[in-house]
Amino acid sequence: MLYPEKFTDKKIPSRTTIFNFCFLALILFSILVRFDNLSDPLIGFRQTQTAITVQTYIDEGPSILKYKTPVLGKPWTLPFEFPTYQISAYTAYKILNLLAHADLNAALRLTNSVYFYGCSVFLFLISRRFFSNTAVSKTAVLIFLLFPFSVFWSSASSIEFTADFFALGYVYFFTEFLDIARFKENYKIFFAALFFGVLGYLTKITTMFPYCVFLGFIIVSCFIKDKFQAPRYLKILVLTAVPLLIGIAWIKWTDYVKIISGFASLSSQNLQQWNFGTLSQKFSYENWMFIYENIKNMGIPLTAFLAVLLFIPLFWERKKEFLCALIPVFCCLATVLTFFNLYHVHDYYYCSLLPFLCMFGGYILYNIISYIQSFFSAKVFKNFIAIFCPLVMLSVFWYNDPYIKKAFRNETWFKQYKGSLLELTDYIKLNSSKEDLIMVFDNDWNSEIPYNTQRKSLMVCWITEDSYLSAANDYELFIMNKNSQYNNERLEKLTDIIFEVSIGDWNVYRRKK
Repeated sequence: MLYPEKFTDKKIPSRTTIFNFCFLALILFSILVRFDNLSDPLIGFRQTQTAITVQTYIDEGPSILKYKTPVLGKPWTLPFEFPTYQISAYTAYKILNLLAHADLNAALRLTNSVYFYGCSVFLFLISRRFFSNTAVSKTAVLIFLLFPFSVFWSSASSIEFTADFFALGYVYFFTEFLDIARFKENYKIFFAALFFGVLGYLTKITTMFPYCVFLGFIIVSCFIKDKFQAPRYLKILVLTAVPLLIGIAWIKWTDYVKIISGFASLSSQNLQQWNFGTLSQKFSYENWMFIYENIKNMGIPLTAFLAVLLFIPLFWERKKEFLCALIPVFCCLATVLTFFNLYHVHDYYYCSLLPFLCMFGGYILYNIISYIQSFFSAKVFKNFIAIFCPLVMLSVFWYNDPYIKKAFRNETWFKQYKGSLLELTDYIKLNSSKEDLIMVFDNDWNSEIPYNTQRKSLMVCWITEDSYLSAANDYELFIMNKNSQYNNERLEKLTDIIFEVSIGDWNVYRRKK
């Protein structure tokens, strides 16, 4: 253990047959719900922007240093994070294709799910070190697996849980390395920590922030308890600095590629304010209420906050233990404060905080259930509570939750959410060749249309009028929201195009032959 206090409840056994049975049953249930409609269309900015790179791998072969995200025009090269997930999904697609006819959407979702369940393994191992009672760790894992927000995003095309997987692995192997009692110059652990740290920073450097804060608490705790020799300090410095420096080097490389490709506006230097936000944003009451609403939509109802407040006296009896359990919460708050605008705008960024919220939630929920069990002496009642409470919590979290509705996709939901868009993309696929380029107005740089049409595109959003007019001759199809007067004015400046069809909210124009 890294902490002097063992977080146990001696009154309640941590291992019972019924608890283990429920644990395994709920894990199986979590797997089954994620296999629902694997091949359904992908929609949304984050999912399709990730997927379109994998599509280019299939069409043109894989690339790492200059991979393509064909949404903002030629030369299509727009690297951000290291393509760890994209390469993994491409590999999964190729393997599936050897066994049967592979579907890219299914390969993308399955790859994400594999990394997600890898996260759950590391979450269990880390929680077991943090809380000596294994039941707390199992409870944290169950929350992680069944949380509505995670059900949706682990079934999506996204890099988030790939980044979490390597960040959690970094924390786990780093803490194993710091454990003086078990340390015997085990270089396998050292290089495992280095490997996971490097891939964590490369896959998504912003995701590493809360994990590094958490690791900082552990390192300081070890420094206070134990005195290391100089070589040990040097190895800790290597494990801390090398992954960070490699991550920064990757950012510098992507900035260089974006600048020479004509996308300098998307370099890290020009996105600093976008990433970190402003002080006025961070101290705005309205912004924090917006984040609170996002948290409620993620599946944490007001009753969950009230339950924690109600049981504060119980936790306060073990003040030191409770304060240590608040460390994961502090990591979350520090991250949101640092990258405020990212968490204000994008809900998927909360995937990086989910393991910490689940650690704290596992501690809280287990102690609440244990407290309720303490009023009963008969084992049958204790077992009933162990089953009943998690099922009630699952019902409360899942009832009418927006992420659960999105996770269990069906035809009606698609028509309500993006029906006309998918009809549009089906039409374009049938009435154009794969070599045709499309120009899309009034959809920001959302890659839903490019990915679902499997066409390279120029999303007219931030570029100047001269830029898209000069590039127009290379494009075959022009897609515009028919309710946008501003874009109709833009369209009038394009020559040699004719109206072709109206689908839902969209008008399609084609270059004259």
